[in-house]
Amino acid sequence: MEILAAQEDGASIFPVDDGMAPYFIVSRPDQNDRQDGRGRFLRIYPYNAPAVQVTAQDTYGSLGFYKWIENGQSLGANHTLSISTTIDHRIIAQYVSLLPVRITASRAGGQIILSWEGGVGAKLQKRSCLADNCSWQDVQGTDGLSSFAVTPLLTGQFFFRLVRVR
Repeated sequence: MEILAAQEDGASIFPVDDGMAPYFIVSRPDQNDRQDGRGRFLRIYPYNAPAVQVTAQDTYGSLGFYKWIENGQSLGANHTLSISTTIDHRIIAQYVSLLPVRITASRAGGQIILSWEGGVGAKLQKRSCLADNCSWQDVQGTDGLSSFAVTPLLTGQFFFRLVRVR
């Protein structure tokens, strides 16, 4: 089994720098007596041995754990993943930036365009007032995008924010 930490910038997934790599806890040693690892590592288990649990570090610097991926498919967002030993695996722990993101607004004809450097893990929310009783609502379809067109122009007032989804 291969474990790899990677970050997504909205366009592609790229490995986290080997010199700065999150720590992973592995539930038991492999047949070479290796266990936990950092960044990118391999562990070899006998075929059909009991499943192994791998736990990703929640935050690493300005990155936060987002989800596990194998062959382009999401395996879930739980920090701990159970991995069978009956087949080879290449598991990616996807991390996203936790840094604040600035929203800019521009007007084009009858639209207001909200733009940000988003990518996976950032989505837009809105609410109609700033009082505590006004709840934030997700703007559907904005997870992973970098812009949103408000059209036609909304009547009344609306407030927008970006939130990190983890």
